[in-house]
Amino acid sequence: MEQRNFFLKAAIVIAFGYLWMLMAPRLFPGLFPPRPKAPPRAPVVAEQEDQKPEGMPEEGALVAGDEGNGEEGQPQVPDQFNEHPHRTIELGSLDPKSEYFLQVTVDSAGATIPLAQFNDPRYGQADNRDVPLKVLGDDQNTSLKTLQMSIEKIDEQLKKYGTSLAEVDWEMIPGETAEGEVSFRYRAPDGTLEVHKHFHLNKGNTQERDQDYRGYLVDVDLEVVNLTDQPQELVYKLQGPVGLPLENEETSRAFIEVKVGALETVGDTSDVSAIQQTAGTIVKQTDEAIANNDPEEIEDWKSPLKYVGVDVQYFAALLFPKGNQWESRYFAEARPVVVNKNPINSAWSDVSVELHSEKFQLTPDEPLKHSFQLFLGPKRSDLLAPLDAGGVQTLGWFSVISRGMLSILDFFHTTMMAPYGLAIILLTVVVRACLFPVSRKMAQNQQRMKELQPKMQEIRTKYKDDQEKMAQAYREFMAKNGFNPLAGCLPMFLQLPIFLGLYQALLNSVDLRLARFLWVDNLVAPDQLFAFGFAIPIVGWKFFNLLPLITVALFAFQQKMFMPPAETDEQKMQQQMMKYMNVFMLYIFYTMPAGLCVYFITSSSWGIIERKLLVLTGGASTDAAADQNSSEGGNDAPGRGGSGPSGGRGDGPKEEPPKPPGFLQRLMEAADEAKNSSNGTITKRDNPNKDKGGNRKKSKGRR
Repeated sequence: MEQRNFFLKAAIVIAFGYLWMLMAPRLFPGLFPPRPKAPPRAPVVAEQEDQKPEGMPEEGALVAGDEGNGEEGQPQVPDQFNEHPHRTIELGSLDPKSEYFLQVTVDSAGATIPLAQFNDPRYGQADNRDVPLKVLGDDQNTSLKTLQMSIEKIDEQLKKYGTSLAEVDWEMIPGETAEGEVSFRYRAPDGTLEVHKHFHLNKGNTQERDQDYRGYLVDVDLEVVNLTDQPQELVYKLQGPVGLPLENEETSRAFIEVKVGALETVGDTSDVSAIQQTAGTIVKQTDEAIANNDPEEIEDWKSPLKYVGVDVQYFAALLFPKGNQWESRYFAEARPVVVNKNPINSAWSDVSVELHSEKFQLTPDEPLKHSFQLFLGPKRSDLLAPLDAGGVQTLGWFSVISRGMLSILDFFHTTMMAPYGLAIILLTVVVRACLFPVSRKMAQNQQRMKELQPKMQEIRTKYKDDQEKMAQAYREFMAKNGFNPLAGCLPMFLQLPIFLGLYQALLNSVDLRLARFLWVDNLVAPDQLFAFGFAIPIVGWKFFNLLPLITVALFAFQQKMFMPPAETDEQKMQQQMMKYMNVFMLYIFYTMPAGLCVYFITSSSWGIIERKLLVLTGGASTDAAADQNSSEGGNDAPGRGGSGPSGGRGDGPKEEPPKPPGFLQRLMEAADEAKNSSNGTITKRDNPNKDKGGNRKKSKGRR
């Protein structure tokens, strides 16, 4: 009872105290001091000339009454600081007739590049080709900006005012702004450091947009000045490119990646190792680092850098430190960062890279000066090669073939004035014409297989219970008819590098982006003839794509046309599985780019017509039937009169000596011999120097 009364009294006291705290300041306003307010920030005004708010002290100056707040002899951080007006400067132009390839927006907030756009009509947005494409600043869900920087000494001071060096407005330096360039500076509130940034957008030759890389470069100069009379240690962080456009993410084959060019050989800046890290991998490593509270889970790069940046399928934003990085290295490490994680698919996330500088000793009489070139452009070999950044354009193992295919494609489009859809068809015809000897050999091999199939089935039936004898009979039969079944696979392997090279060429050609052909609006995306209005369950298809259906239908027709009739249950099962594979192929090809489907349709149509012509002209016929007839002892083959030299009827056709065994046949015989030896069985054919009893024969000749 006493305990209950105690808690009741305590509750009444707490309630009375809470009411007193709420009501007393209103009932007795003079009894309580006012609450401290956060320091006010000057209003942000865009596009205004440099002016100082009334009552603000000079930058770095002490406010009255603030003296003595720190140690003796050290600069004091003021209670207020001079915040400059907000400015946005447009470098370049969106007019394609100007001498600029880009329009780059420079923001006084952090002296950053929040936006960069192409003015080339070919590089419009995927969903609206009339709107210039944003090569930077396409991600609206992040506060990170390209080339924003942080210096711990300055950020610690600005933290008091709720801002940072990456957010505060820098002063635009009067007299250093001209066409295509602008300069900013910011002095630390305590007056110990001053940071300068200078931006210069280069001009290019508009008649050579695909070869003149200079028009895609922004020169950036960074300078940090020590305003004290004592040396200071300096470490800064620099944000890499942010906000590259991710297009057609549901059907794309490449997403945002971090690209690093690491220097490998001391003193040789041309020996560059291209490294790439996908967005999905970066997100996974970041999640693991957070879960384990271990930053080492995230892979970083500590080698001297030739370049570092981010790219998508057709465009790249790369930062190139100037100078020899082996002698005067700027950065200690480059670390990937997740800008914006995609909740549906981590591979679609926006990623970037953060650069951590070396530790520099900053003397009063020598400022730190670092210079860069920022490349913002399409991934073309002629633009990347002069910058030693050819590794950014990933063309796979057969890059030489891919570059050759791209050259031929460009020839058909620029010289013969063919639309890119027709250029793909012409390129396919050229490739298949060059492979005609190989295709003819494959056709002959398949026709020979059809003709020899009955005899091969007899061998399978005769030796179905003895696999070794069946294999031996197969080899003897093939050698007698001069046929090697594995030779039919060789042309297929010869075509594989060409196919993969062509695939990579079409997949990485920026010229096919937004290229029209027939009803197709974009050759690097599915043709999307019309929308379903809903998503098909399981597969999630939202559009009807006609080209993949035509592609797979031609695959099935070729399969039925070329495949020999099934003689056994095993062959029937294999052919049935091949039919089911067509369904799987449809699933793969349904979201393929329309340009690739055009290639496969053309290639399959060529193959069907080629096979029909070879059969009609006799190019695919062989002498297998005659060879088979002679091996069975027949003498009624048309056109063969008899056996004697005179050709009359007699003892049958003269048998030709069997062809010597080929390399593959000898290899198989050697394998059988090794197998028999391991089992303790040595035949007379394997060792002719021994008799049936296994005893070595005596030599009759002189030794």
